[in-house]
Amino acid sequence: MTKYFVVAATAVVLLFAAHAGLPQEMSPVFDGTSLAGWHTVGGAQWRVENGDIVGTVHNGAEGWLVMDSVYGPAELTVSFECNNCQPSVLVRSEKTGDTTSGFNLALSGKDVGSVSRVTLDGQGKIVSSTALPVFGGEAANVVVPPNFLITGSCLPIPCPGITDAHGGGVGTPGIVGQQSKAALLASGVNELHVTMSDEIVNGSLNHIPLPGAVMDTKNHPYGQIALHIAGPDGADIRITHIALQNNTVRVAGLAPEVTSPNYHKQVLTDLFYAEGTAVGDINHTGHQDIVAGPFWYEGPDFKNAHEIYPPAAIAVIGAPEYPGGPQYGSITHGSYPPSFMSWVYDFNHDGYPDILTIMSFGPRPTFQAQLFVNPKGENHHWTNYQVVPLITNESNQFVDLFHKGKMVLTGMVATRGDWSDA
Repeated sequence: MTKYFVVAATAVVLLFAAHAGLPQEMSPVFDGTSLAGWHTVGGAQWRVENGDIVGTVHNGAEGWLVMDSVYGPAELTVSFECNNCQPSVLVRSEKTGDTTSGFNLALSGKDVGSVSRVTLDGQGKIVSSTALPVFGGEAANVVVPPNFLITGSCLPIPCPGITDAHGGGVGTPGIVGQQSKAALLASGVNELHVTMSDEIVNGSLNHIPLPGAVMDTKNHPYGQIALHIAGPDGADIRITHIALQNNTVRVAGLAPEVTSPNYHKQVLTDLFYAEGTAVGDINHTGHQDIVAGPFWYEGPDFKNAHEIYPPAAIAVIGAPEYPGGPQYGSITHGSYPPSFMSWVYDFNHDGYPDILTIMSFGPRPTFQAQLFVNPKGENHHWTNYQVVPLITNESNQFVDLFHKGKMVLTGMVATRGDWSDA
């Protein structure tokens, strides 16, 4: 079986870059025949066997296989089999005299996924270990009531004219009460993904997210990467695939713009009203109209915009009227509009297409499905109904899922505001 062991290593020199795109193509870090580009620390034995890297605990001694190259922001993926082993991955490794320090990501036992700052002696033995706080660990101090949906106030996202609009309170959706625990497979292939920014390390084991940690690397945000094997005498790890992507290198420039002569650009508005749009003949003129957030734009020239519900300005996080959200993290609401995905469909079968929209309100975003009923030419905002109270994802689809001519809305649903029963 052909195996690939790769690392992104191609570099370019840039004076100015208008755009930084995807990382460069991968290049080999292990040739399948030798451990060139690596060195060992400790008493474990490392060898190449049938195109794999194999590490074995020898005479009870643990050990490390260290990549010679130094990396800052990077992503590491490893596929490996574990025979009674206790593996880990050391990142930001730095040697000073006879000792080595770095951040060790545990991959076995009750502490799987935990990150500790460790010091190794000259024989590769861990002589000190200090656990790092979990990234976002303040969530552990947040008490989430069984149902904390907020009604009557949608701040910081205004919700005038939206029936039964609600928002979430404190807490992190998808984390409280439902976080799966990653575990090492005793048999079979384990899949590890580790992401390192300048200060943050996190990832997943067997496709289950691992808790992240903040590395105190402000003065030294780079280092070597090492694979660790420990356990009883004879325990071994077999690495069947390893890849490393250098996130400090990007493809420069812009892709060539190719536009068919059949297309032309027309700007409907310079304001951000919606994350998704829809198309349909709203007013029965035989022309397609465009739906975007609180407006539908009248085809075929799209010069007139009609309100579906009252548009409202958003108090963006950091603005004087809303300086900060009442929760931590990047998911604090207030930097995007309430309208996400929309679809045009005649739900009440009166011959006029209606609009189904996934909307989000509250300081901690919660999503709901709102149905806006076409007023059939009457000059007022559309009557709307909350049809799904709580949806726990943004990437819904509205499709004929069972090929029966009946449209279906897909998505995760829940009854608890913390999404724990999603």
